[in-house]
Amino acid sequence: MPLNFLTRAMKRRIEEIEPEPQPVIEKKAAIVPPHYEAPRFIVRPRKRARTYNTIYDHGGSGAQPIDLTGDDSDPGEKAGGPAKETVTTSQVVKPEGGLGGDGEISDGATAVSEEPTIIIPPSVVEEASQADTIVVTSADAETQVDPTMLEPPPPPPIYIRDSKYYLEDGDIVLRAALTLFRVHTVRLAHIEGLFGQLLSLPQPDDCEKIDEVVVCDLYELVTPRELHFLLAVIYDDLQLQITIEGEPPQLHWDGTMAVLSASHKLDLPTQRRMAIKALQLLFPCDIDSYRPVRPTIRGVKAKDRKTFLRTFPLQAINACRDFDLPAFGPVAYYLAAQLSIEDIVKGVPQEDDTTVSICTYDITRILEGREKLRASRRSTVFSWLDNITPDGKPKRPCDDCDNVPSWGGDTCFYYLLRMSIDFNRSGFLDTKTEALEGLPERSCGVLREHLCEHCWVEVKKWMQKGLDDNWCKLPTYFGLESWDKLIAAQAMSDAAWVDI
Repeated sequence: MPLNFLTRAMKRRIEEIEPEPQPVIEKKAAIVPPHYEAPRFIVRPRKRARTYNTIYDHGGSGAQPIDLTGDDSDPGEKAGGPAKETVTTSQVVKPEGGLGGDGEISDGATAVSEEPTIIIPPSVVEEASQADTIVVTSADAETQVDPTMLEPPPPPPIYIRDSKYYLEDGDIVLRAALTLFRVHTVRLAHIEGLFGQLLSLPQPDDCEKIDEVVVCDLYELVTPRELHFLLAVIYDDLQLQITIEGEPPQLHWDGTMAVLSASHKLDLPTQRRMAIKALQLLFPCDIDSYRPVRPTIRGVKAKDRKTFLRTFPLQAINACRDFDLPAFGPVAYYLAAQLSIEDIVKGVPQEDDTTVSICTYDITRILEGREKLRASRRSTVFSWLDNITPDGKPKRPCDDCDNVPSWGGDTCFYYLLRMSIDFNRSGFLDTKTEALEGLPERSCGVLREHLCEHCWVEVKKWMQKGLDDNWCKLPTYFGLESWDKLIAAQAMSDAAWVDI
């Protein structure tokens, strides 16, 4: 079969299968004003569907409507009336960029708007009829906001009156957090620091008042608990320390720590000196003030006493760092070294789900100091015992020793030798960290019975000398400077507060 015949047959078959090409209808595109600026305010939008069928073309002689439905007839002719030449009502314009990537809208396009609806006033549209572009700013535009989408305003704060220091005849209200204290300006006027400065300033006529009394807002400077104890000291309702001859001194721990913190935050040098003087009962700075018998602690319930003994050394270490008390550091570290490893490292949990703890730097110092305290018991505190019996050979402990057997049958030398052997076997010298305490009172009584009068006097001197030497070395065990430098730094800090 000829080739041209096959070619003509295939061509007719292709024409039967392929449809005729349809004419391309050019659709009219919406023109978005190129210079549109979004309003400079933030509004929570509401989602709603809107159909964009008409947009205004502001090119040439004026604003002409462009019909997006495909019908080129005049809108006025459709309604049976004349076409409108000017715009007399507000028009809704979709902000630029909300119509799509290129700003075009197809026929009968429906969009969900995430932007606030911008209402263009009629005056703006009329003024722009002679311009090329409508520029909508936040000053000309109004924003429609759905009231249901707005967040409700926060409730007003509820204030609590202090149970003791909201006095009916007070002439000023101190507000700490949400607690109110109504007190007398006469009590606060003579106090140096923040209170004296505030009361010396003239009060404006429109200042805040509660119960017709001027309010002094302390914001978050102090906690209500700290302010309560501070007012108790100011009104002479609380004594931080009580010293009675013949009895152990008494210290109000919670009140002292609260007054120390409040005085530091409010620049109250007098109250700060009171708190420091009270704390010296627990944390002395010299050997003469050191008391093996700790003071009686007031303000701590019986059920909380065990927890207090575990927490107060850690609280003292934090206070030394926060309130510039370098001279209290060695004894605070020493008392913390007597705690268990778990309390030192993890802290002590409280009933209010908080934990009293110290920083890693202080933990390292305490753990290293514990080992040095153990070694110092043999090398310093009880070194006199090894000096008496260095090689086990009999000799008199002192030149005036009677060398007469006691009621137990041992001479002074043999009794001290036996005591040294017992201390080494039991680990008394190497396992304890109590390096500022010598023999217990009961052990001293037994030792007195087995020694002659001359040896007992000498042994007491040696024991006291061992404690004195270890006291001088105490700061170095925790990586601190010597006592003289720490006391000088403390005096410099206190002098700066006096100058205030």
